[in-house]
Amino acid sequence: ISLLRACDGSAAERILQELQRENLARGLSEAQHRQGILLIGEVIVRVAGELNVELGGTREKLADSLEQADQAAAWGALMDLADALCRSMGSGEDAAELGEQIRDFVEAEYRDVNLSQKMIADRFQISCPSLSKMFKRVTGQNFIDYLHALRTGAAKAAFDAGESDVIKVGRDCGYENAVTFRRAFFRAYAVTPHQYVQRLEEIRK
Repeated sequence: ISLLRACDGSAAERILQELQRENLARGLSEAQHRQGILLIGEVIVRVAGELNVELGGTREKLADSLEQADQAAAWGALMDLADALCRSMGSGEDAAELGEQIRDFVEAEYRDVNLSQKMIADRFQISCPSLSKMFKRVTGQNFIDYLHALRTGAAKAAFDAGESDVIKVGRDCGYENAVTFRRAFFRAYAVTPHQYVQRLEEIRK
């Protein structure tokens, strides 16, 4: 599902091919095989519905092949269904839109100490790898670097505005751990938060 949401058609096709091989190797009855294909088809159709994507005649093609009990044709129609979904999404336009939604969510919630890739992935119903791929496509950075940039930037702004309590600023900007805050701030500005505050105090004297 996450690969379809991310419009990763080639990866989705590989998974479908592997499922086909596994099902054929298990020696399932015709009814069992048909049920498995139907379930997978329903998942693809559900994702298409969630993304408001039209699948054209590929659904009918799958239904016809199942009606004729042609397993090879049914699997081919299933792959066509997944391909139609990805192509209808405009070569990743919807994936980019979802990536922008995730970026906006991170920018709104970066002060939350519990913010994590898994929490965001669960919220948007995608896998962590898919989230990472979308996020980097939209921002040019990986998730953790972007999050640290937001948090350390907010901390610097607080110090510049006159706040001198380093622990409080770190917590307010999403850092539960003072060591993590110090390391992230140093990577961003080549000074620790305490050193930055001391420099500002000297300048203001």
